Amino acid sequence: MKQIFIAVIVLVVVSSCGNSQAEKETKVESTNEVIKVEDDAGKEFPTTDTTVSKPLELQASVEETEEDKERKLNIKRARTAIRNGVEYFKNGEMDKAKDAFKLVLEYTPEDSRACHYLGKIYYGFGQKEIALSYYEDAVQFNPEDSASMVGAGLILFEQKDYNGAIEYYNMAIKIAPRYALAFYNRGTLLGYQKNYGAALTDMNRAIEIEPENPKYYMNRGLANYYLERHQRACDDWEKAALLGNAEAQKALDLYCQKIVK
Repeated sequence: MKQIFIAVIVLVVVSSCGNSQAEKETKVESTNEVIKVEDDAGKEFPTTDTTVSKPLELQASVEETEEDKERKLNIKRARTAIRNGVEYFKNGEMDKAKDAFKLVLEYTPEDSRACHYLGKIYYGFGQKEIALSYYEDAVQFNPEDSASMVGAGLILFEQKDYNGAIEYYNMAIKIAPRYALAFYNRGTLLGYQKNYGAALTDMNRAIEIEPENPKYYMNRGLANYYLERHQRACDDWEKAALLGNAEAQKALDLYCQKIVK
């Protein structure tokens, strides 16, 4: 049987943008109005409000500089651009999405979300070296970005840099131990390396997390087949076919007709 594991698909992980709290300026006016307070004995006595305006030198120290104002304005611009980019991406307008996410990086150069989306977009364009560089930037700017780790791992896998791919998949699984796609991708790579036992373990984990994904059953069936567990392979392919996987139906027709349950 020709050893072909199904190509993996990088899941979209959309991060939503938070809104910063608007800054409020509070003006304090000095007053000499006599107010009443009470001492421990409950006796009222007059006192003078000691609230006074801050000295001029202290007020000057907290005033926003032009750089501060520009930085805050750029953050607002970046948030608008990333919202636009996500919307374009969802609508399949990839050129507009690309421009929007690049604009985000002009305003906030270390925005991991924009880098992640640009990685996905360039991967879809077939420009995988550029995609890889954006995924790597995303991981650098956000070491918790497991989706970009899987994206980078996929590209390295396709480039036959298996050690590099495994490293990214391991990182993703360590950070997100219930990330089914990371287990699936790693299991697929292990299958290419003919490490079918380890591949089977990863496929089991992926199915445990996402039991309705037909690709996971398809590749677990392959692992079982090469481990000469033919009945289990056919059971997996049957499940995958029921879930709509056309390749699994082909495998059933070719290899499972003579197996009697």
